[in-house]
Amino acid sequence: MHAEPTEAADRSFAEYHDTLMALAGASPPHDRPPPNRFRREPASDAWVGLPFAGCTLLAEPYPLQERREPDDGGPGLTAVQQYLAAEYRDFAPVPADTLHMTIADLVSGESFTRRAAAQPGLLDPVKVLLALTTPRLAAPIVGRCAGLGVLSRVIVALVAFDEPDDYATLLRLRESVYTARAVRDMGVVRRSPFVGHVTLGYWESSDAAGLAAALGAARTIYPSSGVGTIRFEITAVGLYRFAHLAHYTPIASFSLLG
Repeated sequence: MHAEPTEAADRSFAEYHDTLMALAGASPPHDRPPPNRFRREPASDAWVGLPFAGCTLLAEPYPLQERREPDDGGPGLTAVQQYLAAEYRDFAPVPADTLHMTIADLVSGESFTRRAAAQPGLLDPVKVLLALTTPRLAAPIVGRCAGLGVLSRVIVALVAFDEPDDYATLLRLRESVYTARAVRDMGVVRRSPFVGHVTLGYWESSDAAGLAAALGAARTIYPSSGVGTIRFEITAVGLYRFAHLAHYTPIASFSLLG
């Protein structure tokens, strides 16, 4: 008999900031298995996404649109990806045209595949929910890259919010999603507090020491990459499906402005 997953609560604004600062300085965990979301294609030696279907709620525009004030001319997030991919064979970068920030994970893996096959209109109630509950704002939500960290064995750029109201808006949206009957009927549970991040790539190896070295090296080049000056505006939220983590297909978009 399987235990019911534990429902997690999102953090206060102050707790969120402290969590990001801790993650931006922490060493990666040593006891996590490889994600097994990508593998190298023998013929081309290129990384390809392994089957892992699901649906998720992403910040839009998608992919992420980097902005800098002032514009420092740095190459940004892709520079970190390119460096890690060139120096560490266990680092599987996600395609640059899929860089995104997740607002709420919904359902994925075998559970999604089974439910989607049995119920073709599985996501229709979620679209109705988002149409009714997506807030309308006078200005975009603004996030900024606040350092590099590791979540499980995924190297990420961490996302901070300077305005407490921006953070609070995202939490209200998450609350409306995770407490909705239509979403809970899909077996969705808020399994972890919100940590805004942009996935750069997956560490597809059990080599914990190598991951620590890669993260340390990436943090060393972080200032010159221009990542620390990146801002991005969130103007909408989008519901997306994926068959693997190298491509996301839009289903519906809901503007935050108006």
